[in-house]
Amino acid sequence: MSISRMMKLSLVSADSGADDIIQKLTWLRCAHITRTDADYENPDISADAENRRLIYERDAAALNTALMGLRNYREDKTGLFGRPIKATRADLDVESERYGKAVGYSADYAALRAREAEITAERTRLRQQIESLKPWENFGVPLDSRGTALTELTLGVLPPSADIDVISAEIAAETDSEFALIPVSEEPGGVYVSVITMKDSSLAVTDELTRRGFAKLEFSSLLADIETPDGGSNLPSLIADRAKAALDALDGEENSLSHKFKEIAVHCREMELAYDAAMTRAAECASEKLVLKTEKTTVVAAWVPYLAVPVVKSALDSDPAVWYTLSDPSEDDNVPVKLLNQPAVKPFESVVGLYSLPAYGSFDPTFIMSIFFFVIFGFMLGDVLYGLLLTVGCLIMLKLLNISAGVKNLVKLFAICGVSSIICGVLFGSYFGDLPQQLMKNMFGADIGGTHLWFDMVNDPILFLIVSMAIGVIHIMTGMGIKIYMSAKEGRLLDGILDVVPWYVFFVGLGLLGASSAFGISSAPGKAVAIAGAALLILTQGRGEKNPIMKVLKGVMSLYDTVSYISDLLSYSRIMALGLASAVIAQVVNLFGTMGGNTVVGWLMFLLIIPLGHVVNLVINLLGTFVHDSRLQYIEFFGKFYEDGGTPFVPAAPVTKYTEITE
Repeated sequence: MSISRMMKLSLVSADSGADDIIQKLTWLRCAHITRTDADYENPDISADAENRRLIYERDAAALNTALMGLRNYREDKTGLFGRPIKATRADLDVESERYGKAVGYSADYAALRAREAEITAERTRLRQQIESLKPWENFGVPLDSRGTALTELTLGVLPPSADIDVISAEIAAETDSEFALIPVSEEPGGVYVSVITMKDSSLAVTDELTRRGFAKLEFSSLLADIETPDGGSNLPSLIADRAKAALDALDGEENSLSHKFKEIAVHCREMELAYDAAMTRAAECASEKLVLKTEKTTVVAAWVPYLAVPVVKSALDSDPAVWYTLSDPSEDDNVPVKLLNQPAVKPFESVVGLYSLPAYGSFDPTFIMSIFFFVIFGFMLGDVLYGLLLTVGCLIMLKLLNISAGVKNLVKLFAICGVSSIICGVLFGSYFGDLPQQLMKNMFGADIGGTHLWFDMVNDPILFLIVSMAIGVIHIMTGMGIKIYMSAKEGRLLDGILDVVPWYVFFVGLGLLGASSAFGISSAPGKAVAIAGAALLILTQGRGEKNPIMKVLKGVMSLYDTVSYISDLLSYSRIMALGLASAVIAQVVNLFGTMGGNTVVGWLMFLLIIPLGHVVNLVINLLGTFVHDSRLQYIEFFGKFYEDGGTPFVPAAPVTKYTEITE
């Protein structure tokens, strides 16, 4: 309900142990460290902090890679359903032997993954070898043979349609050479042949073969890749056998790698601790870059919430080498903003944060905004069963899932707003839309009538629109009222009253005029109040001008703002639009789900269409409701008073992805 008062901490340590000071502030978890005002900077010390940060981030990256890769090998529960490890400061010590071992496990994992990649590449190479040797399985000559002293051996492939006898006869006639064209095998890709020629006629014969589609094959690269055992032969069948044996060996090694991964996975908890330790230390090194550090002293500037001052004093007073002051901020300081709200309201801070935090010293709208957000959410998504699914689902997520603080706040927000949907659903008689009515009518032939306690939004949209506009009037006028409060807080109460109250009078007059038209009563009171409000606006809105004519002119021009207010009010028709959208889609789903009647096919359609259709409807309209509800807060409500631009308060703290600090 308020913005925390901040104290400026200026600290000087009599030695150069910046890392000790930063670690102390980090584990206090209540100091927002900023850059000091001094211009002096020791580049060597700053570079040392940056180098250490990079080392720890490298360790964290290696640990994270190992943890992600070992998820399928772990026997303990991890991931979203894993519970954080209870840890103390000592558990996150990067100087401990346990940390070194954990980083070593990540290195072992990386080495195994590298070997796994090598095995994959080697397996691909061996399979390619076997495939390339398949046409030569029955060839009884070593592939490294080139012929004899008088003959030359050439291996190659002819087109699939080649006739060996015809080609042999043609080449013999054209070259008058002695040669042998011997078929080895026929494959879909061609006819594989060996060619034996006399050395002096080899070129002529191969030229003629080439003209007939012959492609010479070279096995030099394949032979270079294989290791021939002493006394072994390079017969194609033997090379293929050795490749198959090597594949079997690789399969065995890969199986052993799987066992080694499981052995490393046993140490995942230690690696999770080490990851948080490395990230925490990296964050501390990043904070060190903000401090002023010389060879003899360390100067730190930070912001501390007023309520945390006793904790900070207790920690720093115990260090005789530290001198510090705590002071209120000056006007020129960029003070970070920490919002103070009760647990039930705190989730709504995420809505404020998505827009912009309020400026330091201004007004925290979270509590008041949470009331309107809660009410509007229910009107936009008013269904008992949708709200029940939303609330129960979010509570289950909070219980079972290990999620970050930011996501957890959003889940809590939806859990709370689900209650609003339930309440409004009871008022509107919406239970998966009109499912009870459709079910009884189409399945059992009974008419149970409406189940609403207030009104049926689908059958009475005009009343729904009026209610939406009424919410808008209250919302806008509340925002204007906050402006009076903020003006009073700044010592300008009269200005706040004169800026807002004339508009209140004018709006009341317009409301009375609308009521007189709707209910057929006298319009005289409405006209009188509206005219009085307009007169007050003309007299007060130009009071800042010195020229009397400009005072009146600016006052008259202020009446044009009525268009802006009406535009803002019309924006609240989206409450009706969103509410009707979810209700009408629900009705369509119910119609399709029950149109089969009380038959086997009908019940199958019901069981298939109803759950799927309503889940889709809930997801789609949940997103729309959140966006449009937030939009009404940001534009129509905040626009009346809000001072944005606050810098988030981000205290130096341990980075805990896998752990929960217990001290």
